[in-house]
Amino acid sequence: MATTDNRLYTIDEVCDLFRCGKSTIYKLMDSGELRSVKIGALRRIPVKAADEYLARQMGEAVTVDAA
Repeated sequence: MATTDNRLYTIDEVCDLFRCGKSTIYKLMDSGELRSVKIGALRRIPVKAADEYLARQMGEAVTVDAA
C-alpha cells in the first residue's frame, strides 16, 4: 500500500529551511514557483513542494571548475 506524504511546513519553517525571509517565500508562492495550500486564513507549503523547489534550484546551479 502506497502512502502519501501530507506533511506541511509553515512559512517560518520554510524560511528556516531556505535561509531567507518571509517576503521571498511569499514571492515564490505568488509566482507559482513554490506550491502552497490555503487552509482557512493560513498558508502552508507541502514538504514535497519544498523538496521539489530545492531540487529544481540545485539542478539549475552552475558549477565552476577551479583552474
